[in-house]
Amino acid sequence: MSRILVKREDGLYAIWSTVVDDFIVDEATKEEVFEVYKEWALEEAIKETETALDNVENFQRRSYQELLEQRNEMHGDNYDDPEFWD
Repeated sequence: MSRILVKREDGLYAIWSTVVDDFIVDEATKEEVFEVYKEWALEEAIKETETALDNVENFQRRSYQELLEQRNEMHGDNYDDPEFWD
């Protein structure tokens, strides 16, 4: 959904939705805008996580072991050794 945050003449904020061509939030303070955006971000993060977990359960093409071997080929077997980074 496309949204446009606007500042009103009275210093408050409103959020316009281009989907419904109307304000979906009006007369909001900065704090309220933060809360709305946090809620939307959390909803999106939950959806993205559910999709990622579903994909790995149903469509995983490479195993953890394969990726670990690839990492070791690229960076060496001692990549996890703290002295590697010193």
